[in-house]
Amino acid sequence: MVGCSLSISDVFASVGLEFIGRNYAMGGTAAGPEISMCWQEIFGTDVDFVSWDYGMTDGNAIAKMLHYLYRGGISPGRPALLCFHGGGRSRSAREAATKQFEEMGFAAFSGKTDDFTAMNTGIPDSAALSVAEVAQLPPYVQNYKCGTSIEKGDPDCGANKYTSYLCPKRSKQTSWHPGL
Repeated sequence: MVGCSLSISDVFASVGLEFIGRNYAMGGTAAGPEISMCWQEIFGTDVDFVSWDYGMTDGNAIAKMLHYLYRGGISPGRPALLCFHGGGRSRSAREAATKQFEEMGFAAFSGKTDDFTAMNTGIPDSAALSVAEVAQLPPYVQNYKCGTSIEKGDPDCGANKYTSYLCPKRSKQTSWHPGL
């Protein structure tokens, strides 16, 4: 969280832990078997927490999610597993699969739609604030929500969807993907 007054790294440091975040975005690649069969080679063996966020590519193929989480869960670090964006038509199946991982002894969590709704509800509406008030918000909250829309809408949520110093305008950037 570059640029925030308080980052997750600061929170972990306050209790004596070093936080290292690694974003291995695979842009349009399915979780399994493409990624899951090479889990340790891609992510390493020192991972403490991993998330599955392949809903766009895996769709309703629960087996791909299961394979990815299992391969990650049996890696030497035995990381905690998060099924992120497990909503949509397959939400109940993904939540049930995550529960099975818990029953097998894995630390497994499922991102529930209601939790994300509650989170988004608590974020200030930039459209209802003055420019000065928006500037006082943490960088990743500024222009995140305009009215009832997330990452789109006026005055600036659509134009500022991506953090410009991390995701400058580039080829193939769309409303749903930061581009190449």
